[in-house]
Amino acid sequence: MVLSNERGQPDSKVYSPSELQQSITHDVRYTIITKDWNEYVVDDGAKIKVQPMVTKVSKTSKFDLHGDPIYLVNVQGNVVVEPPETLNQ
Repeated sequence: MVLSNERGQPDSKVYSPSELQQSITHDVRYTIITKDWNEYVVDDGAKIKVQPMVTKVSKTSKFDLHGDPIYLVNVQGNVVVEPPETLNQ
């Protein structure tokens, strides 16, 4: 939820990553609420589990189409690969 005093002038421009990086005003603190894993099964039956982890959140001076502030979020992922289950023959 964005507070009304946090909103700015709506802007329809799509900014490049370098433009957003150059417009960072400050890093913001955040609180982890959940740390869930995303699970995928690939064609060969292997299961890939990914847990995204936010390492940094930065606020920019830019605003989106609705006037909400644009943030940059650095994310790293823990990845676990489980081999396909073999069938007993």
